[in-house]
Parts: sequence; structure tokens; C-alpha cells
Amino acid sequence: EAADLAARVKAELKKIDARLKLTTDQKDKLKGILEEKWSKMDALDTEYRAKMRDVLTPAQQTEWDKIKSEYRAKMGKAK
Repeated sequence: EAADLAARVKAELKKIDARLKLTTDQKDKLKGILEEKWSKMDALDTEYRAKMRDVLTPAQQTEWDKIKSEYRAKMGKAK
């Protein structure tokens, strides 16, 4: 998870830097901001998934897991 977060931050910084030509100081500051953003997004996503599962029946949970797997597979191919 931490490696995934670091990879996302690095990729995003690279895209931003390519267009904006950031200074080293700006890169350092933005890196911290992006790390905070994605950490909070990951935590919110985990909370959301737990709440959603509480509403679903076991059969629905199984189907929901399949849907999420299919979505992840599509997103992986889109990269």
C-alpha cells in the first residue's frame, strides 16, 4: 500500500512537472500535499466500502466483489 501510494505520487508529480517545470522546493511541497490527499482518499474509500458491505446481503457482497474486480481489471488495461 505504501509503495502504491509512493508510485501514484511520483507519477502525478512527473505529469505536473512536465507541464509546469516545478522548482525543487515546489516538488517537495507538492509531494507532501499529494501524499496527504491520497492517504485521505484511501482511508475514505476503505470506510465507504465497509459501510456499503454492511448494507448488502452476503450474496450481494460476493457479486459486489466481482464488480469491483472487473472494474480494477479494466482500469489496469486502460493504463
